[in-house]
Amino acid sequence: MLLSEIYDDVSLEDAPYFSALYGPSRHAIVVPDLSQVTEHLEGLTDCPEDLYLIEGDPQSFDDSVFSVDELEKAVVVKIADRQWRYSRFPEVPLFGRAARESRIESLHAEREVLSERFATLSFDVQKTQRLHQAFTALPLHHAALSAVIWRWRLSLTRKQKSVN
Repeated sequence: MLLSEIYDDVSLEDAPYFSALYGPSRHAIVVPDLSQVTEHLEGLTDCPEDLYLIEGDPQSFDDSVFSVDELEKAVVVKIADRQWRYSRFPEVPLFGRAARESRIESLHAEREVLSERFATLSFDVQKTQRLHQAFTALPLHHAALSAVIWRWRLSLTRKQKSVN
C-alpha cells in the first residue's frame, strides 16, 4: 500500500507536517515485512530511481518510525545517529485529500480571476485596435480632404481668371 494512501484522510492542518516528516519517502510503499521484499527487488526494472519501502501494518500504521523534532514550520528527522534530514512544511502539501481539494479550490478561484482579467484585457486590446485603426485612417482622410480642397481652390482660381 502506498504511504500517501494511508494518510489520505489527514486533515488540512496536519498535511504539511506529514509531508515534511516523510520528505522524499512520501511516495514509499508500506510493506508488512522488509526481509521478504529483498528477493522481489532483485531484477526489478520498471520502477523509479529511488524506491522507498517502510515496514509497517497498513491497517494500523505507526508514524513513529523516525525520531522527530518539530520546529517552527519545519521538522528535523533523525534517521540515524549520524544522519538527519531537515524539511520545511510545504506550502502545497502532498498528503491528504483535504489538502488536494483545497488546492483544487484555490486553483479554480485563481482560474476565475485570470479568466476575468483575460476578458478585460481582450476588450482593452480590441478597443486599442479600433483606436489604432481610426488614428491610422486619420492622415489618409486628411490627405483626401486636402486634395478635395486643393481642387476646389484650383477650380475657383480658374473661374476667377476666366471672369477677368
